[in-house]
Amino acid sequence: MRVSCKWGCVLTKTVRGHVLDSLLQVLAGKSAKQVAAVSQAKLLEQQQGLYSELFLGVLRQWFVLEGLLASYINRPLTEATSQATLYLGAYQLLFTNQAEHASIFETIEQAKLQRINKAHVGLINAVLRQVQLSKPALQAKAADQHGLPQFLYQQLQRDWGKQHSSVLAQVLLTKPPIYVCLPAQNIDEATQSLLEATALAHCYQFTGGGAITQLSAFANNACWVQDLHAQLAAHWLGPIDGGMRVLDACVAPGGKCMQLLALNPTAHITALDIEPERLQTTAANLQRMGLHARATLLCGDALQHQTAKPYQRILLDAPCSATGIMRRQSDVRLHRSPADIQRQVALQAALLDHLWTQLAVGGELLYITCSILKAENETQIGQFLQRTPNAAEIKLSGQLPSNNHVPPAYWGENRPFGRQCMPTPNGGDGFYYAKLTKTAP
Repeated sequence: MRVSCKWGCVLTKTVRGHVLDSLLQVLAGKSAKQVAAVSQAKLLEQQQGLYSELFLGVLRQWFVLEGLLASYINRPLTEATSQATLYLGAYQLLFTNQAEHASIFETIEQAKLQRINKAHVGLINAVLRQVQLSKPALQAKAADQHGLPQFLYQQLQRDWGKQHSSVLAQVLLTKPPIYVCLPAQNIDEATQSLLEATALAHCYQFTGGGAITQLSAFANNACWVQDLHAQLAAHWLGPIDGGMRVLDACVAPGGKCMQLLALNPTAHITALDIEPERLQTTAANLQRMGLHARATLLCGDALQHQTAKPYQRILLDAPCSATGIMRRQSDVRLHRSPADIQRQVALQAALLDHLWTQLAVGGELLYITCSILKAENETQIGQFLQRTPNAAEIKLSGQLPSNNHVPPAYWGENRPFGRQCMPTPNGGDGFYYAKLTKTAP
């Protein structure tokens, strides 16, 4: 695409231009996942890898870059285009093997398409030249940065201690591995060559370079992308037979629902979500996997959902801070605030209270978040149990997947209430699980 910049020049938008455009949309509050899907559709397949590396990499290292560049600027760049341009250029110089000339020159040229403040161009160019000259020292300094918004890092320290929080922050700066759920028993050789089995049945790590779409099993609708720790949901909710009434209360985008249906061939699930577009995505995913006939999709608010006959199993994958999956959803670093987390905690409590009224006596509710904050996890469940006399916890420590080749810690840490899986290097993301049963009406 050829566009005139405000200096009168005519420029063609390159991959870096699309990255800048995407960063500005995220800074304006949009979801990185949604932005990337739209932007990548405009790129050639061979350009998409560089786009993902730069876009997600800058977001992942945003606060690291903020700390490293602060000493080069008298006052922070508050104008979004200037800030995104500087961070994109610095990220390429410090964290990639991109040619240094292109990292500086082309990035600034592409910023002109975004109507960058002309007064900032010289400053950004000068700072990037200094970064280029100080590269080894800055790369060494980067290793000491936690890379999180300060309020979040302080909360992690309060929850898990300084040493553990420091290690955890470094893990959250790494690129996550890709896992797939592949329920089929027979896997073709081409697929086997790109996958490595994990200690969890039906869960495989994708070890091939390039896009997941090169997997024949993916192309043949035999698997889907799902994190290792996310796949524990089907194991811990337990076997489901065709006679059970089952609710997936916040279903979108449907990975856990698909897993439950695929591993329980007689099960039928009521799949509920409040967002129509995300429910459509769930429907498409179920259709792709041939599982749609055993799911009843409902668009509605789980806080108001009523059933004539109580459910025997409820899966509550609760809305949360998503702090456990920041490796994949890097925009969480920019979009979360203390007030936002407080709202999520209140919503989770309300969902637990209401859905408990829809659960049959003797039924079980599996509470899940992709958070690593105690307020959303063990504290939330502890408070629920305290105010709910007919609720009891089923300890997951007695229901670990049977595999003698890995220690119990592979499946997370047993907490006072529930079980916390932490993000691990070359391992799963941060998830929390608690299983509850209803003991009386």
